[in-house]
Amino acid sequence: MSSPGTGVRLEGAGGEITFHLTGPVEARPEDGRVNYLAPLGAALLGRRRGEEIELPGRDGVFTVRDIFPLPGEEEA
Repeated sequence: MSSPGTGVRLEGAGGEITFHLTGPVEARPEDGRVNYLAPLGAALLGRRRGEEIELPGRDGVFTVRDIFPLPGEEEA
């Protein structure tokens, strides 16, 4: 399940995109590092592989393809 300290790989009509869920201090949206308290990060929290979701500010439906621990974090 996705949580702070995990990466989430999504697939949509336009291809794949990966986000890293971080805390507010580590967040850099331009690099795909998303604050889990922000609308996009909150939409990614608690997701599981295979789940279909809609994301704030993005068109279409995305499928969660992978959830993985970020370097230095424990297994997701």
